[in-house]
Amino acid sequence: MQLRFKIPVFWICFALVLAVVVHLSYVLFTPSRAMDAKFDRTVAKSGINALAVLSPAEARSLTGLSAAGSIYAACPYNLRNGDLTINATFPARPWTLSVYGISGARLFSVNDKQAGVDNVTLEVKRGGNIWDVLTDHAPPEIGDGWSIEVKERRGIAVLWMADADRAVSERLKSELAKSRCIVAPRPEPQPEPVVAPAPESEAPGEIPPQPELQDEGVEG
Repeated sequence: MQLRFKIPVFWICFALVLAVVVHLSYVLFTPSRAMDAKFDRTVAKSGINALAVLSPAEARSLTGLSAAGSIYAACPYNLRNGDLTINATFPARPWTLSVYGISGARLFSVNDKQAGVDNVTLEVKRGGNIWDVLTDHAPPEIGDGWSIEVKERRGIAVLWMADADRAVSERLKSELAKSRCIVAPRPEPQPEPVVAPAPESEAPGEIPPQPELQDEGVEG
């Protein structure tokens, strides 16, 4: 009798543990995997470290939102070989520039009201180490000017612009397409210059050794 009760309890506990593991796996990894898929689709559109204006269907696939009344451009980036510079050129319309990490988290966002200008340059730099990537979810550090440090090597920069007038949509897209994403290689660390040792000098007041002179009047 005891054996018959132990076996069902064991399998019930096993099923509960398995359900918890499956749920955590879904919660933890599905957003990242979904972002990976969006990253790959965007790379297929523009190429890596390059910007392209998206069609309404592509914008809906990336953002999950309706693209009606909007124009989107995206730049999938990889900081493996250097830091990213985004030169965004916006027409005089409401706009937003956002940077998302490969985890799906929004790392940075600025709009036209905050910037006060329509042409902006943003530098995205790699910072932190692998332990920081796994444990630190704090927002990136924003230094002087438009520069941020991120802990995720890959991500997508998304440019959004309002488009309420279909008559000028193509012109607006052409202007937004002038924006650029550029990755510049990091400078190689330069070796420290070798400083030649200073020549040894005699201590002040020290009398150098003198040669021994034989007295010419004394025969050896």
